[in-house]
Amino acid sequence: MGTRTNQNKSGFAPVYKGDLFYKIAGSGHPILFIHAGIADSSMWDDHFSFFSQFFQVIRMDVPGARKIVFPGAAHMLPMEQSQRFNDEVFSFLK
Repeated sequence: MGTRTNQNKSGFAPVYKGDLFYKIAGSGHPILFIHAGIADSSMWDDHFSFFSQFFQVIRMDVPGARKIVFPGAAHMLPMEQSQRFNDEVFSFLK
């Protein structure tokens, strides 16, 4: 097996009217972890560590999670929140 370059970084990505917290580790084909509505990206700690040995893993906090700065999300209807989040994820992944 060849040598793998392990990329590790985290931060806040600027998105529409806010910042999206993310962490990236590993290399290779990407896997995106999106947490449950009542949690934050730390719910994937064990999975993130394991899969980063074989893949590039990406996790982020959705609106309302502890590390996200997303003004106005509390005033949106659930469908608007979902659509906005989808737009933000696609923007971040580009």
